[in-house]
Amino acid sequence: MKFNKNYKLIWTKQIGLSSTDRISSVIEMDTANYMIAAKYFNLNNLKNNIWLLKIDPDGEKIWSNEDGQQHDLDVNDMSSDNSGNLYLSGSVKKQTEVNRDFYFAKYDNNGVLVWDKNFGSDANDEMTAIDFDGISSFYLTGFTEGNYKKFVNKGKKDFVYMKYTDDGTEESNYQFGTEEEDVLNSVQKIARELRALNFMVLTETLRRSMKAQMREANKCNADLAIIIGEQEKNDKTVQVKNLNDGSQQTIEQKNIFEHFKSLTL
Repeated sequence: MKFNKNYKLIWTKQIGLSSTDRISSVIEMDTANYMIAAKYFNLNNLKNNIWLLKIDPDGEKIWSNEDGQQHDLDVNDMSSDNSGNLYLSGSVKKQTEVNRDFYFAKYDNNGVLVWDKNFGSDANDEMTAIDFDGISSFYLTGFTEGNYKKFVNKGKKDFVYMKYTDDGTEESNYQFGTEEEDVLNSVQKIARELRALNFMVLTETLRRSMKAQMREANKCNADLAIIIGEQEKNDKTVQVKNLNDGSQQTIEQKNIFEHFKSLTL
């Protein structure tokens, strides 16, 4: 479905496989075309597989890839590079394995698999989000229930994040968490969701002081700032600061999109 900025329906299209389970990610590509990544149950191998679909601005199919994969796959997020290649992150469970592993794959702009990787700890692992730095590297975030490489699990699910180059080489990795279940979702993913609501969103990590970043936001005539620090991550909240009157609200992360949708009505 396509809606305008006032949430008025423009068109509805129905396309898919008989066993499509859910759409995992939608991103804008070249010349306003869109890529859709979905999970479906492959009746040929009795496994969950990835389905890719490219559509034009009118919702018409350009191409799709439903070749199927050997193992049970689940994709959670998708990104693209400057050449239109696609990068998918999620999890995989091989036939001979008990636990799920991290999954990271690259497809070219015609939906042909270039490479894929599965790796992880001694327990269940899953990638939940992926972001492109605009040059040649990707940042992946997710969780692990085990000990990834040199790290020791703090208890239950730990945060993980990694940096990879576009050829699939790992540049860095880190695991951290608390004694509770910790799942790190990308700030960029929140930004993409808000852009879909027709908000202009700028994101920046705290490499500079908060005052410096607020000055930058004011230069852009920003109305609101979303702040996520250590306390917010622990509490699963965000701070929404009104840059016009200085007021600030604490909002649960699960309610952030409904909050911003209410501002557009």
